[in-house]
Amino acid sequence: MKARGCDNRQFAGYLLTGVLASPSNSRLSATNPSRRGISCACSYPVCSAASLATRSWSQVSYKIAARKTLAQLETIVSVATYLRSALISKRIKVAVNRQEGLDKYVRRILKEKGLSLSDVEHRSRGGISDSHISNIASGNFGSLTIGKLKALARGLGVPEDEIFAVARGVPLEDTREFQSSKFATLFHKYKELPAEDKKEVLTLLEMLDREIEWRQMRRMSRIRLVRGLAASEKHEQSVAVADADWVDETVGFGAK
Repeated sequence: MKARGCDNRQFAGYLLTGVLASPSNSRLSATNPSRRGISCACSYPVCSAASLATRSWSQVSYKIAARKTLAQLETIVSVATYLRSALISKRIKVAVNRQEGLDKYVRRILKEKGLSLSDVEHRSRGGISDSHISNIASGNFGSLTIGKLKALARGLGVPEDEIFAVARGVPLEDTREFQSSKFATLFHKYKELPAEDKKEVLTLLEMLDREIEWRQMRRMSRIRLVRGLAASEKHEQSVAVADADWVDETVGFGAK
């Protein structure tokens, strides 16, 4: 039933907006609108442009807040994913660096220098036999002593520190970098100190260790912060563009 005093166009507009109300009773009745005191816009406005705009913008605000929350969650997930991938890549890198054991190292040096087992035995001045070298290259180390390692280093023509590092499982990159740094010189000087002086210097070394760890943590925190902010900014930009498009569509639909 149509409200009194309203033409067909006005009444159809009220039905489309879904707002049928009156000052006396705010509840709607789809069965008998005439009993709810419905009036036309000329006496009591049923739905003004201001109320429509308020409702539309409240929906827009809710949508924007939801999108921002989703963007923040996506940022957290992306940072967590990056940290997990960085940790995995670090573990893989360490595993690859430690992959070359003494047996592979010996085989690689023999191949690179074109040496035979007899050549290595001869160059070692009898310090290690060719059968022992063959066992080492096959992964059967047996009773490998410091003297045998030194003789093997002479036979292969490599530094003793390098072959000792390989035998201990230390990556060669770290060993070579250490040998060319000032820490190697300080270490050799430290070994020559008396026991009492070593204890005092050890306190300074512990302070240096804490300082290095603090700087590493600060650097990693800065990297994570920069990447997190960049990801957050990227998400906010995409959300802002999507919100702008959605607002345009909503306002355009309301205008129609």
